[in-house]
Amino acid sequence: MVSMIQDAGATIVNGTELPYYNKVVSPDGRNWDYGTTRRYPKESEYTYVKVDFYNNIAAYLSKLSNTNIRSLADIVQYNIDNDGSEGGTPGISPAFGSSQDGFLASLATGGIVDQTCWEALAFCQRTTREDGIDGALYANGAFLDALLVPPDLRQSYQIAAQAGYPVLTIPAPVHSSSGMPFGLAPLARRSARPR
Repeated sequence: MVSMIQDAGATIVNGTELPYYNKVVSPDGRNWDYGTTRRYPKESEYTYVKVDFYNNIAAYLSKLSNTNIRSLADIVQYNIDNDGSEGGTPGISPAFGSSQDGFLASLATGGIVDQTCWEALAFCQRTTREDGIDGALYANGAFLDALLVPPDLRQSYQIAAQAGYPVLTIPAPVHSSSGMPFGLAPLARRSARPR
C-alpha cells in the first residue's frame, strides 16, 4: 500500500516518531486513565475528559423536553433502577461487565475544572500537538504532509483525537494470514491544506 502511494507521486520519509506516545497513550491503547495509573493524573486525558463529560451531558440534558433525566446523577440512578437492561451494577449483564464506572468517575468530579484538570489538558495538547504530531511532521528541516500510521493501533487515532487533529483511514485489502481488514491512517496538522 505504501508503494502505491509512492507510485502516485508521494515522497515517503521513514524514521518519524511521536516522542511522547508512551506517556499519552497506554501500550495497548485501552487505558484512558493511563497517566493516573502511572501516578501522574496531570498527564492523563481522562482527568479532563471526566470533567468535560459531566458538564457537557448536563448541558445536553438541559435542552431535552422528552425526559425527566437532567443530570449525570439521574442517568446513574436510572441505570441502577433498571439494572437488568442498563447494567447499573457490575456483573449483572455480560454487556456491561464493569457497569457504569466511567459515569461514576465523571460524577465524582462534580464537573469542577481544577488546576489538575487544566494541567492535564495542557500536557496532553502539548505532547500530541507541537511536541507530538507537529514535531514528527517536521523532519530534518522539512515539513511533511502527513504521518502514515496503522489505524489498528489505538495509539494512532487516540493521539490525533487528543490533539484535535484530523485522521482518516484508507482501507486496504484483507490481511492474507489473519483475514482481518487493514489500512493506513494519515495524521496531519490542524488546518493542513493538501499540496
